Amino acid sequence: MKHRCFIAIYPSIEAKGALTAFIQSAKNYNQSRSIVYVKTDILHSTLHFLGYRNEEEIDIIDSIVYEAVKKFCSFVLSIENLSGFPNLTNPKVLFLECIDITGTVNQLQNEIGRKLFEAGFEIDTRKWVCHFTLARIKKNIELDLSHLLPSSVSFKVEKIFLMKSVLGKNGPTHSVIKNYTLYS
Repeated sequence: MKHRCFIAIYPSIEAKGALTAFIQSAKNYNQSRSIVYVKTDILHSTLHFLGYRNEEEIDIIDSIVYEAVKKFCSFVLSIENLSGFPNLTNPKVLFLECIDITGTVNQLQNEIGRKLFEAGFEIDTRKWVCHFTLARIKKNIELDLSHLLPSSVSFKVEKIFLMKSVLGKNGPTHSVIKNYTLYS
């Protein structure tokens, strides 16, 4: 059996509260059916999307992530800038960017990606931006973003997660396959 998998960072309770409040504020000003807001119970930042993987592949991924994470200590992420993919003028995805002044999150993402690639897994080679997705936008619409000022919130990242995602009628549900503790 194959599972849809990804590697992620989850926000602290405080950061999740700030993200939830920001999504609610965005909903208050932008209520189009063309906007699908992320369910707050699955808010995360994806380090790598892995696609559908069988148990043997998941075991290999587990070993790779375990070995990669051993090289890194915990770090602080600050949720700061409102942005969009491909841009904020005409976004398909609306998100809040995360800043890590030490660069650890980028190094961690690169190390895991390099090890996955060396093991034969296909990885996304586009420039990676640490972020929390807020909404997906189905078609071009005018957004009112003028009232959306994110309050900067920081949180300590002490674990990363190998996750399983099941797509359903009411959106995806996520469950933890494995978690990995960064050293302090």
